[in-house]
Amino acid sequence: MTALEKQQLITAISNSEAADQIGVERFAAAMKAKLSEKRKQGRHGWNTTVSSGWGCSVRDLEGMLLRHLSKGDVVDVANFCMMVWNRRNPRGLK
Repeated sequence: MTALEKQQLITAISNSEAADQIGVERFAAAMKAKLSEKRKQGRHGWNTTVSSGWGCSVRDLEGMLLRHLSKGDVVDVANFCMMVWNRRNPRGLK
């Protein structure tokens, strides 16, 4: 299926729940691919604290999120949102 066909599929879905599910799955795949690419470049540590000797604070992640907003890559922004959310909600309860 071409990219155009995929785009037409997502916009043609009349069932909102199905569109939500497909949209989330496609976006999550893009997020995972970007995270993998960045790990290969040596970027990691969002899930560990500075006190552990490696990592960053939630405040650092929030700053990176704000800086990436102006760059326009929504996948990067989403990944930073994921990182901040998980650090604020370590049990995933919210």
